[in-house]
Amino acid sequence: MPTILTLPKIGVNMTEAIIVNWLVNEGDFIKEGQMIMEAETDKATQEIPSTRSGILAKIVSHPGETVQIEAPIAILTEKDEKLPPDFSIDSYRKVPEPGGVERGVMKAESIQKSTHGAEQGGRVKISPVAKKLAKDMNIDYTQITLSKPGARIEKADVLAFTQAMESMREEVPKKPKVTQGPKVAQGPIGQVEQSIIPLRGIRKVIAQRLSESAHTTARAVLFLKTDAGKLISKRESLSQSGKKVSFDALFVSILAKALKEFPQMNSRLDGEYIRLADEINIGVAVDTEKGLIVPVIHKADTKDILTIHRELSEKIERARTGRIPHDDISEGTFTLTNLGMFGIESFIPIINPPECAILALGAITREPVVIDESDTVAVRPMLQMSLVFDHRIVDGAPAARFLNGIKELVENADNL
Repeated sequence: MPTILTLPKIGVNMTEAIIVNWLVNEGDFIKEGQMIMEAETDKATQEIPSTRSGILAKIVSHPGETVQIEAPIAILTEKDEKLPPDFSIDSYRKVPEPGGVERGVMKAESIQKSTHGAEQGGRVKISPVAKKLAKDMNIDYTQITLSKPGARIEKADVLAFTQAMESMREEVPKKPKVTQGPKVAQGPIGQVEQSIIPLRGIRKVIAQRLSESAHTTARAVLFLKTDAGKLISKRESLSQSGKKVSFDALFVSILAKALKEFPQMNSRLDGEYIRLADEINIGVAVDTEKGLIVPVIHKADTKDILTIHRELSEKIERARTGRIPHDDISEGTFTLTNLGMFGIESFIPIINPPECAILALGAITREPVVIDESDTVAVRPMLQMSLVFDHRIVDGAPAARFLNGIKELVENADNL
């Protein structure tokens, strides 16, 4: 019988996506896990995999439409099967009747009744892709129940399990609302013409996450100036040898060293616990046409400056073209943001939840400073840094020591 293909949830915070483009056509045979469409999610424009195999009989969600997770996007059929004339999406039951749980599609009740279904056949079998996805989405894959005992858990099973869990927390409407694409309306308010831009996609997620940060963290900020002379010299030295690197790449390297010395700054609050991150994954805030995106350099403490620069440049390019994969913008543990290129000398950024802190860099300005105990004054390139941290996790004194540790590394950048 025909099968409804629904929009899968591919990120922890994903609730909807804007369809950008279909990568397959009606009549094509598609495989489970095959990338079938491009959609703008809560992070960026990403390719969306199919959770089923079959013939793509009909596309029901089109480019420009905003689709909620679990909403229908297409109809699949078996080979040589035709859609019946009276077939209706609304009459289709995604979840089978009691007595048989279809692979990858489970009722919420089945999850409650079978808490360790995946372990019933002994050792849990799971594909590497599914295991990584489960980790990214903070899912205990041993809770996933399959209809066939001993079967291997696949990516589609993890996605379906997430959808079923969501249905336990909130009522899913029988007819998911699908809204049309972006429209800009103009109308008079008094004597003033105002343009209306829908808050959606990346912009909507930025608004939600930063509002969450502002309302849930105990934000505190420290300011400190540092002499950037040796940092500039280090960059120029690398450039002269044909190894161009950005200031952001240099600072990712500096932060990796500082976070290794001050691990509490590389943590997050989890209920009654403070969890120290196992890895140092540094995100760098990037301005794009669609909004702020934060590519992440994973395990930054294990990489040299040139590797960091190359990875960061590649990820920034993908972010600005809107083709950055989910892995490139996930699992960050600390964020760096820089507005110095705009001449901004200092600013107070918002912490990127659930991280503990964020470091802001301002413009490097030439200022007269006292450089020794004899009160000698010299003009030096000074950089203003702002450290915003969650006071629930870190006190002011250790945060100050961390910031001074960064200052020391900057002023001894020739040793990087």
